[in-house]
Amino acid sequence: MKKARKWLSLLLALLMVMSLMTTAFAANSNESLKGSIVILHTNDVHGAIEGYATVAALKKDLQSKGADVLLFDAGDFLQGSSAVNNSRGQSAIDLMNAVGYDFAVPGNHEFDYGYDRLTELAKSAKFPILTSNMTYKNKAAMDGTRIFTTSGGIRIGVFGLTTPEAATKALPANVADLDFKSTNALYAAAQAQVDSLNRQNCKYIICVAHLGIDSESENNRSIDLLNHVKGIDVLIDGHSHSTLAQIQAATNEYGKVGDTYLTSTGTEFANIGKVTIDAKGNITTENLKTSSVSVTPDITVAAMVSTIQKQVEDAYGQPFAISSVTLDGSKDPGVRTKETNLADLITDALLWYAKQNSLVSLPDDHVISLMNGGGIRASVSAGDVTRKDINDVLPFGNTVSVIYVTGAQLLEALEASTASLPTAMGAFPQVAGMKYVVNSGFAYDKGDLYPNSTYYAPKSINRVSVLSVNGKDFKTDDVYAVVTNNFVATGGDSYYIFTQAKNARDTGAKLDEVVMDYISTALDGKIYAAKYEKTGDRVTVLTTPAFQNVSVSKQTVTYNGKEMKLSAYAIDGYNYFQIRDIAAMVNDSDSRFSIETSGNRVIECTTGKSYAATGNEMTARGDDSNSCTPSPWILSVNGTVVNCSIYSMGGYNYFQLRDLASAIGFAVDYNAETNTVAITAD
Repeated sequence: MKKARKWLSLLLALLMVMSLMTTAFAANSNESLKGSIVILHTNDVHGAIEGYATVAALKKDLQSKGADVLLFDAGDFLQGSSAVNNSRGQSAIDLMNAVGYDFAVPGNHEFDYGYDRLTELAKSAKFPILTSNMTYKNKAAMDGTRIFTTSGGIRIGVFGLTTPEAATKALPANVADLDFKSTNALYAAAQAQVDSLNRQNCKYIICVAHLGIDSESENNRSIDLLNHVKGIDVLIDGHSHSTLAQIQAATNEYGKVGDTYLTSTGTEFANIGKVTIDAKGNITTENLKTSSVSVTPDITVAAMVSTIQKQVEDAYGQPFAISSVTLDGSKDPGVRTKETNLADLITDALLWYAKQNSLVSLPDDHVISLMNGGGIRASVSAGDVTRKDINDVLPFGNTVSVIYVTGAQLLEALEASTASLPTAMGAFPQVAGMKYVVNSGFAYDKGDLYPNSTYYAPKSINRVSVLSVNGKDFKTDDVYAVVTNNFVATGGDSYYIFTQAKNARDTGAKLDEVVMDYISTALDGKIYAAKYEKTGDRVTVLTTPAFQNVSVSKQTVTYNGKEMKLSAYAIDGYNYFQIRDIAAMVNDSDSRFSIETSGNRVIECTTGKSYAATGNEMTARGDDSNSCTPSPWILSVNGTVVNCSIYSMGGYNYFQLRDLASAIGFAVDYNAETNTVAITAD
C-alpha cells in the first residue's frame, strides 16, 4: 500500500510539473517583450516577394508584445524575378513600404537599372536606402547613417556598406562615375561612421552590409571588416547568401568576430533574421524559417503580392515550349562551379544567334560563346516552359555582344574567371564551341589587381588549358570572336581583359529573347533529353590533391611476372609512375597506347596504337622527391579528359598507377607479403 501511495504521489508530482511546463510554454508564446529591442532583417530577396506578407505580420506581432521593432534589408531587393524586374524595382519598393521597412543598404544588384534609377526609387521609398562607402564623382553619394530612438529613449545608430564588387558585378555603364571604397578605405569609412555614432550617444551600433563571407571577396568580406573595425555591436550581412549556421561555421558557435555578432539569412526569404537585445543588453541572433513562422500573413501585403503575381502570370505565364529534362541553374554545385545543361542551352543559343544573323567576320571555327555562371539565376523544371521561366533564368536585361580577342587574352579570361575554384565564382565561364580544363588543385597565381576591380589578374596561366576550339587546335596568337552578354563584354566580374578587345559590338538583342527564339526556332519548341540531359564535354574541372608524404617507392614492380627497373614514387600511400615507362612496358600487348603532347599542356593517349619510344624510358632515376609539386599537365585518353593525379618531380611527370590502369585498360595488383606491384596486360 505504501508503495502504491508513493507511486501515486510521484505521478501527481509529475503531472503538476507537466502542467507548469505547459503553462510556461503558453506564457512564452505570448510573453511580454516590453523593454526588448528586436531587429528583423532580410537580405538577397531577389524578387521572392511571397515572404513580405509574413515579415509584415511578424513585425506587427512583436510590436503587439511590447518590443521596439526595427526592420532592415541588407541588399539585393530590387532585382531578381519578373515580379520586380518588370517594374524596374518599383514593385519591390511598394511592397517594402507596405511592410514597414526602416532601413536598407544597396547591394550590387540595386545598380542593375543604373544609378539614376536607384536614386529615383530611393525617393519613392518611405525608408532610407543608404551606404557609407560609395562616392559619386568623388563626392559622397549618400548619407550613410540613421539614428533610431526606442520608446525607452535608447539611441540605436545604423549605417550601411555596399560590396566594392558592385564596380564589377553591375554593368559597368550602370556604375560609371561611382566609386566603392574597398579594403583599407572600406575599413576607414566604417570606423568613421562608428566613431560618429558614438559621439552622438548611440548605445548600440548596427552595421547593415552587403559584403558576404565568400572567399572570392577576400579583403572586402564582412569578416575582414570586423577584424579591422571596432565598436559595431551587430553586423547584418548579405551578398554571399549565407545563413546564420554558415556564418557560425566560418566564425564560432555565436557567430561572433571579436565583439561583434555577425548574421545573415540566406536568400529568397528562406529565413527571416531576428536580432534581440533584451532589457539587460544581452544580444541573441536567430534565423526563423519563413515557412514555419507561426503568424498569419498580413492581408494587405498578401493582396499586393497576389496582384503583382497575377500581372506577371497574365503577361508571361503562357507556355511557348516544352522540356523533357530539368535544366540546372543551381548555384553551387551548379552554374558557378561546373558545366550544366541550362548553361549549355544558353551558350548554344548565343552561337546560333550570331551565326543566323552573320554577326561575326571570322570563320565559324574561330567563333565561340561564353556566359558567366552568375548571370544564370534559376533552374527550369521539366514540362511546360514559359517566358516567365526564361525571365527568371536571365533577369538582368542583358544584351548580346560580340568581341574579338586573341587566344592569349581568352586564356587569361578563363584563368581569372575560375580563380576561386573549387569555391563557387559568379564569373565561372560556361561555353560553347570550345573545350577547356581547369585544375582547381593548384593555387591561383595572383598578380596585380585589375583597374577599378576587386579581382586579381593571373600572374601566370597555371590552372587552365584549352583542349580545342570547334574541334581544332587552340592557338594563343589567333584571333577569336566571343559571343557573350554585354556585362561580360564590358569587363564585368573578372573579365577586365575583355575591355582590351580590339573590336566590340553590342547588338542590342535581348539575351532572354535570343534564348527563347533559339528554343522556338532551332529546337522547334522542344528541349530533348538527347541533346540536353548529359553534360561535361565542354568544361572539365579537375582536382589534384595536396600531398603530405612523398618518397622513392621501395616496392618491387613486375610486368607479366618479370621484374622491372624504373623510377617510381609513393605519394600518400599511392604509387606514381612515368607514363612513358608504362607505355613502353605494355607496348607488346593489347593494352598498348600512343602518346602525343600539345603546347596546351595536354598529354593525349590513344589506345590500341603503338608507342614510339624516345629512348629515355625504363630508367631508374635518383631521388627527386624534394621537388614534388602538382603538375599543370592534363591527361586525355581517346579524346576524353581523365581525372588523374599528376605530380612533377625532377622535371618529369608522375601519374597515379591505378588511375592509368583504369583509363588505359591494364591490370594492377599488390602483394603485401612480397611487397610487389604486379602489372599485367594481355
